[in-house]
Amino acid sequence: MSLRGIAGIVALVAALLLSLSAISKGWYTASRGDRSVGLGPLWGERCDDSDCVSDVLMKSAHGNEMEVFAAAGIAFAGLASITSMLLLIFGILALTRHGGRATGITMIVFVVLTNIAGGAFAGLKPARLSELTSSLGLFLSSIGGMAGLAFGIMMIVAARKQAATAGAPTYAAPPGYPPPGAPQGYPPQPAPQGYPPQPAPQGYPPQAAPQGYPPQPAPQGYPPQAAPQGYPPQPAAQPVPPGTPGPGYPPQGRQG
Repeated sequence: MSLRGIAGIVALVAALLLSLSAISKGWYTASRGDRSVGLGPLWGERCDDSDCVSDVLMKSAHGNEMEVFAAAGIAFAGLASITSMLLLIFGILALTRHGGRATGITMIVFVVLTNIAGGAFAGLKPARLSELTSSLGLFLSSIGGMAGLAFGIMMIVAARKQAATAGAPTYAAPPGYPPPGAPQGYPPQPAPQGYPPQPAPQGYPPQAAPQGYPPQPAPQGYPPQAAPQGYPPQPAAQPVPPGTPGPGYPPQGRQG
């Protein structure tokens, strides 16, 4: 799976975790006997035996400390909802191999803002709620925030890799030369028009001469090439006794 595909899965997981933490009533909990209390960014819940009563946190807040605490919870819930929707959209795009550096930077900005709001909600807990201990909702928010940051970083890295691959130069072999990385003994490429053929490497038959050039003599052990149009056929190579002079040269003799 590609890096974008992995990032898409991480984004969907982060979106789910942040959504659950935004609506959770279990950031802080406490219990005593049959009674239990739970608080989240938006809601508070009190249970006695089997009867539970939920209320909006801001509505039940009394005093400046509780109002600031409830306002921080609303800010986190709002940012977490927006971030979750963006993670869902961008995660689907990443799974379909879309999105790039701008997607990653956007998500990092929103996740950082959401984490700041969540940290404010956690840090502004009033002293009167000291009996309440951190619970599942806080951990979901932390894990979701880290997953969202990881998604943004992976999208930036994937975009850089794609840009580096697209900008890499490609080299083509010049006419008459084997392509880069060809193994030894690779047959020669056809000569371009207007140039004589190159000699064939050992173990390969000679090339045919291009139109307008006489055929090259066949190496020992190979039949002569077919003459191109307008040229007489070449005779087959005959064995020559040693010491026979070539055409236009006097016979060799002993000096003196």
